[in-house]
Amino acid sequence: MDKELKMKLREVLQDIKKVKISQSAQPVEKTVAREICTFLSPKAKIVTVHPSAMKPESCTLSISISSQNLKEQNPNIPHALDREWVFFSCGEKKCCWLISSKPYFLYAAFFYLTENLIGQDATQLRCWTREISFGAEKSTFDLFLTQYARLIRNFSAEQYIREYARLGFTHVEVNALAWPFPYEKGVYGEFYADFYTCCPGLDQYVSSRLNEGLYPKDYLAANLNLLKQNARRAVDHGLIPGLLCFEPRSVPESFFQRYPTLRGA
Repeated sequence: MDKELKMKLREVLQDIKKVKISQSAQPVEKTVAREICTFLSPKAKIVTVHPSAMKPESCTLSISISSQNLKEQNPNIPHALDREWVFFSCGEKKCCWLISSKPYFLYAAFFYLTENLIGQDATQLRCWTREISFGAEKSTFDLFLTQYARLIRNFSAEQYIREYARLGFTHVEVNALAWPFPYEKGVYGEFYADFYTCCPGLDQYVSSRLNEGLYPKDYLAANLNLLKQNARRAVDHGLIPGLLCFEPRSVPESFFQRYPTLRGA
């Protein structure tokens, strides 16, 4: 038995010199590599290599989404499981691998490593594999990220999305308004305008041939910028960003002044 493998995993990772990711690495692979270097492997440097160079190497942690090329180089990587999976290996000479079958489970695997495996003996982690119970977990009607709770004091969308990824979510809705209230005012005596902030539709982000000029450009631009920020945060953590929209929605009265025949019930 190698002397190195009598160490705790925490000690092995502290001695890692390289964290390898592919030259074509997805954003989540880069995110996990940065956080590992920050929190677990302070001696390590991130090295980008050609996919064919993702080979075993001493004092190296390789991070990747599963591919046929990887499976050919490391026979321990799962080949045919019924469910999605995450994989970690701590082999001889402190050669380590962290791999997931899909991008949206890589960050969860990293956090499981830091929260549950870090104190184990490295000998127990030569070939650690876990199948994922649910292949898809989606946020729906997200009160904090996309609805009125987004305005609470000290709310951090970055930390919030990070927690989604840690918990094993796969999809997250990202369409929120940048403004405290929607542009639509409603009509006298009705209260629906208070709910226009929920699940905003596409007309809150871009103009179409129907509503060109009805919404202020700075209003649309701010909303679109926030949507892009949320989507970028999601992708950085391996999540799939999406829109959940209430349609049809109320529109400004100026819309019906332009198209009176479109006024409905």
